[in-house]
Amino acid sequence: MNNSFFYIDHHIQTDILSNLLIKGPKNFSFLKPDEVENSLFMYHMRKLIDRGLVEKKDGSYCLTPDGARWLNQTGLSRRPADKPRNLIQFMVVFEDKILISKRHEHMAQHMNRYLLPGGLHKFGLTSLESAEEIAGSFQLKPSPAILTQVETIIPDHNSHTIADIYEATTENSDYDFKDDVYKMSYLPIKNVVAMTTNEAGNMPILVSKYLDKSLGRHEEFKL
Repeated sequence: MNNSFFYIDHHIQTDILSNLLIKGPKNFSFLKPDEVENSLFMYHMRKLIDRGLVEKKDGSYCLTPDGARWLNQTGLSRRPADKPRNLIQFMVVFEDKILISKRHEHMAQHMNRYLLPGGLHKFGLTSLESAEEIAGSFQLKPSPAILTQVETIIPDHNSHTIADIYEATTENSDYDFKDDVYKMSYLPIKNVVAMTTNEAGNMPILVSKYLDKSLGRHEEFKL
């Protein structure tokens, strides 16, 4: 069961989880505050049980394995903690062109329009395994080693990403790809380097540094 997106929507639930996290399995009378009615307390306890975070064993309530892992990831905040998105991206250069992803208009009007091709680093896979899986879905051939890792924070977009970037290849410069979110195709490198950060985030800077061989093993940007 994946509890990554469960929200804690009441302080009674937070109190229950806090007690179970700190003090271990406890019975009803220990967990229920005197000022809270039995029916209200059990309403929130059942919500935690239905979400798979809490279970009852031998007369006591305790965290499930999923509940323990969820708390380890999110803490006791009512919403999952804000955290960077982990990405896999590809630097694909063919002669004087570079492969770029272009968001469709419904997304581009809210975010940067252009970015390097890639996807989310899949949970449970190593960086290279994710890179190979994502590249395969795009019919790209990735290199076996990370080119660079890039951390980017864009406060105005409430965006914080950490991307492992791999070099990759396609068979020819006629390559293109399209799905519901992105269209991928080659553009002249000079056009990409000339893009603004509003248009393309950190991509123009990364491509410039890649071309002049100044790209480090780890890069950080706050745009």
